[in-house]
Amino acid sequence: MELDGNVAVIGNGAGLVMSTLDLVEEADLKPACFLDLGGGASFERILSALALVNKFEKATKIFLNIFGGITSCADVAKAIVETNRTGILRKPLYARISGAEEDEARRILGPLNLKVHTDPEEAITSLRSGS
Repeated sequence: MELDGNVAVIGNGAGLVMSTLDLVEEADLKPACFLDLGGGASFERILSALALVNKFEKATKIFLNIFGGITSCADVAKAIVETNRTGILRKPLYARISGAEEDEARRILGPLNLKVHTDPEEAITSLRSGS
């Protein structure tokens, strides 16, 4: 769904996405769009989601909030690497990735020098400051 802000929000699960939208608003930022991956999102679904939000012109940043349970954090990381490798990812990505296969996700993302947070508040602070 397209909104008036500049932050694209992606999460896995309706509750997580709704709370992420609240976090963005509480940080005095505005969502540009939001996308719920649902539980158990595959590599392909995550890749498609990242490609889709990159098409929103109003979105200048992407906030990815993943709590891996059914969704594999490693699959999320592999999709991020692929969007970076292929040039699909053209906007700064701020991520909170925590849960199932979190350590593997960090290993996969290591070469990208992407700051990945385990705490959503830390990720929002990073998003807000642009660091």
